Amino acid sequence: MKLRILSFQMAALLAVAAVAMLTGPFASANLVVNGDFSSGNTGFTSEYTYTSSLLPAGVYYVGTNPQAHNGNFSPCGDHTTGNGLMMIVNGDTVPDVGVWSQTVAVTPGTDYFFSTWIASVHPTSPAVLQFSINGEAIGPVFTPPSQTCQWVQFTANWNSGSNTSAHLSIVNQNTASTGNDFALDDISLSDISPPTLTASLTCQPSAGTVPFATTMTVALTNSNLESFRRFSGKIDVSLPDGGPVYPNWRAGFTNVQPGDSFATSWQTNIPAVGTVIGDIRFLLTAYDVTPSPYNQPPYPPAGDSDTSECIVTAAAP
Repeated sequence: MKLRILSFQMAALLAVAAVAMLTGPFASANLVVNGDFSSGNTGFTSEYTYTSSLLPAGVYYVGTNPQAHNGNFSPCGDHTTGNGLMMIVNGDTVPDVGVWSQTVAVTPGTDYFFSTWIASVHPTSPAVLQFSINGEAIGPVFTPPSQTCQWVQFTANWNSGSNTSAHLSIVNQNTASTGNDFALDDISLSDISPPTLTASLTCQPSAGTVPFATTMTVALTNSNLESFRRFSGKIDVSLPDGGPVYPNWRAGFTNVQPGDSFATSWQTNIPAVGTVIGDIRFLLTAYDVTPSPYNQPPYPPAGDSDTSECIVTAAAP
């Protein structure tokens, strides 16, 4: 009875699963100018009044420490670095006043991801905020925790339809005169269209007399310049005598950044005993498994995917 080559398959494929995680920061290209306020009070508009005193209600200031401008506020750091600039707001008592606005160019028929980070700078009556684009509210209202200096992210999806520009706004619906004080940071609008994924699987050497070893390399390239993605993959192994296909490996490739590639290599030993002589086919299938709000399980989704194969020819001694 011929022995299958499962022993070296599993050893190699489990080994790569242990090292195949690539980590990195969120790298989506941001259409918002100065969304982290690092350039100060520029690039956006506000219906609030700009003043360093942060008094009375209905004013804002771009600074590094809310308490330095209003003694009733907490000494919070910004979200981006902890010591950079943020938009500090003393909420107005009039509803639906635009706190922050900016107009950006968009591509028609494209899905976008609107996001901001927010923290309360006073514990009383946290802000009640709403996104709007081109004058229409999108997503639910959102409220930061009453605990001060705790940064949380709020997001909403939007499809541009026939629009070529988007007037982005964040408005406050809380009218409390006490409290209603908060900070905004790292505001972004990003394209979430599926990326262009290129997958590659190589085996070197691609032939040998058993026993021998081949180095297998998996490479993924995310050529979409406007979004980060998380990819997953599997390798199916077909035996040269027409035996069954074994889907033996699945692992995550996390946060492949725009225009970047991920690669990992490992060595597969093809033994003299138990190997079926002939062409051993390794088929890599890679696909986008970026979590909500981009794609949802079951995997693979209907989005981007690619395949690549390598064939290793095993010759008898």
